[in-house]
Amino acid sequence: MKYWLKPRNIKERNPKITLFEGAATSDPIPVEKYSGSLKKAIEFFGKQELGRFRFVTKYTEVDILLDADHREHTRFRFSINTQHVIKRYEHGTPGAEERLETARKVAAAGYPLGFIIAPIIVYPGWEKTMET
Repeated sequence: MKYWLKPRNIKERNPKITLFEGAATSDPIPVEKYSGSLKKAIEFFGKQELGRFRFVTKYTEVDILLDADHREHTRFRFSINTQHVIKRYEHGTPGAEERLETARKVAAAGYPLGFIIAPIIVYPGWEKTMET
């Protein structure tokens, strides 16, 4: 979460919606099974009329978040890329198909959903990779 944004900002910005970023420095999913803090944040923002939360992940261990009372106030964003980039630069992370399957589960749980393509890397044959 951005440290300069605090819950009091929600009241100060009323009637505007205040968006809090939950993955500015790292992916929160890998440690969620130990901390439970992401689910707590999701449920906190679910109760905020004018507060919203979002985070980005490459990981698929989201089952513990699917039943959270999010009230559509938390947006999951999945980082996607070609298999070439995932294998070469994102060691130990799930593949593109696994991420898309997880996104389907998240969408079925009613969460707003988004995707980012990052990093964007041009490599020999990238055009052909994008066609498959």
